[in-house]
Amino acid sequence: MMKRTVNLTLNIIPEELKSKKVFLIIDDTLQEKFGNKFAGHNSFFDHVRRNNSSYLKGNTFVCLAISIPVSQSEDGIEYKTIPIGFRLYKKDKSKLTIAKELIDNIMRLLNNKNVTLLCDSWYTKGDVLDCVKDHDNLELIGAVRHDTAIFELPPPPNGKRGRNPIYGKKLNITELDYEKNGDYYLATKLVRTRLFRDKTIEIMVTVKDIDDFKNPRVFINTNPKECELEKLSKPKVSKKDEDSFATGSFTDYEIRWSIEVIFYELKTFWSFGNYMVRTEQGIETYINLLGLVYTFAKILPFWVEEFDELNSLSPQEIKSQLALYIREELILDSFVSKLESTKIYSVLKNSLNYFIDKRNAA
Repeated sequence: MMKRTVNLTLNIIPEELKSKKVFLIIDDTLQEKFGNKFAGHNSFFDHVRRNNSSYLKGNTFVCLAISIPVSQSEDGIEYKTIPIGFRLYKKDKSKLTIAKELIDNIMRLLNNKNVTLLCDSWYTKGDVLDCVKDHDNLELIGAVRHDTAIFELPPPPNGKRGRNPIYGKKLNITELDYEKNGDYYLATKLVRTRLFRDKTIEIMVTVKDIDDFKNPRVFINTNPKECELEKLSKPKVSKKDEDSFATGSFTDYEIRWSIEVIFYELKTFWSFGNYMVRTEQGIETYINLLGLVYTFAKILPFWVEEFDELNSLSPQEIKSQLALYIREELILDSFVSKLESTKIYSVLKNSLNYFIDKRNAA
């Protein structure tokens, strides 16, 4: 199902945009469920919970989404993001391993594409980093912990015997050259880290106050040379994110926010948490079929020309419009099939027969 969804999605990319890069986004979401008979049901930490408890009882799903270019204008390239696979987390396998399996499952279909993986600091380690290293056309832009060991670039060879060091001296992020950008200070630098041992990467650090230096946010980009500084049409982001990524090569990271929009829409408008099945297979089948219908609604205007007028609407608005079209067809079909019914008033019946006889009028 994932591979078929990816194939359908790639087919709607316009010919003039096929050379542009596509993005993969990995993240997980919690779904509260009452009762403990559901597969994978457990108590999970929820950092956004506001009901006097930081824990939620229910299920966790790891999701992989793909973001593709669908149009280009003076304002830049518009990307559409759709979910392509959900997996239920049951603690017998880490989220990092599940994420790697999801990515590996579809990377063969993206061999001829430049692909960038977007993720938060939870996924920039372990199996996910191994996955990025396994695929030559896969790069990473993601958040990392602010206490990640970061080093200067190694010094150039000095002609002496022995291997040149892999790392330079350890870097203190408080000593970077920061520039004010909106409400935040930003700094970027080419560095080395143990995350990608012998590869030069770019980091960006944002902080609200460089004097107190509280809660800095650190991001890495494994391919700074090819990161496009394009103006993208993206989902609305929070003021915090907007200030953080107003400039610089990490503009692409804002696209990651679209997976949060997908989670919100699925839970609010698409009955994401209404499953009553309890087995792992049943839950995953329900969630993935729901995601498939959501995807269909989102790409239909780009797939079928007759629905082109709907391409600016949200998936739930498209769903409502399609439901209206279906109801109109059903009502018309039912009405015509019952024209001979005695329940139709004779005056209306005679009028309809008159118009049907007059072909031109009909």
